[in-house]
Amino acid sequence: MTFTVNLAEVGKDLLPPSNATQAQGAQQVRTHQATAAAVSLIMALSSKFRSIVTNPDDFVADLKKALTHSRSESEALGKAGLEQAKRKLGHQTDPRYTDRYHGPDDMTKKDNKLTEWEAKGNKTDSTAVAKDKQGNLQGSRDKNLLRAKKMATEKAKKVGLASQRQGGAYTQAEIDLWDEVFDNEGEKQHISVHANTDTGQVKVYERDHDGNITRTLEEFRMNNFDEMKQVIGEAFTK
Repeated sequence: MTFTVNLAEVGKDLLPPSNATQAQGAQQVRTHQATAAAVSLIMALSSKFRSIVTNPDDFVADLKKALTHSRSESEALGKAGLEQAKRKLGHQTDPRYTDRYHGPDDMTKKDNKLTEWEAKGNKTDSTAVAKDKQGNLQGSRDKNLLRAKKMATEKAKKVGLASQRQGGAYTQAEIDLWDEVFDNEGEKQHISVHANTDTGQVKVYERDHDGNITRTLEEFRMNNFDEMKQVIGEAFTK
């Protein structure tokens, strides 16, 4: 079953903020169109569409994560697949993690072990990940170490300073997370999630210290994929 949501229309029902916390959230919504679409969607689903999808709370949470900071429909669908993969594997986002443009798509900590996540969405069953200028694959030990060194040195000096960049001001907790990666010399578990944006099939792989696939952790079809794709597609036409 599919449905059509006019995100511009349902957004008219949003109530004005009633306190400082809500006002801050409202400002974040105004500065990112995709986030605004996600919030409007949540408002709509809460009253009109919850009976259409299975596990509506998860569906709404996945959409919010998928739409935030995503720059394309395929990227958002990849992130939605990542959220479902995390639940299947029993992972939760490390509270110190901040979503940055040049960083991983998520970082979790389970059984005292750090895990970095990359999300990919495309029309094929590609398992490829990107390389940096030094030829290091995403998720590799060397790329992780370079990122950690930059965060622990250059970015640590900017903690608390106002920033218009994705993720806002750097926090000490965020730097502490990357200090942990640096102390471990870039070693941590790496998982890549690959969502086929035509079929909704998701494949989840663990990668070694060089960034190469070592084993398949999960394979599944994205829950509520048809509805997810339709709403995400509409969000990117607004």
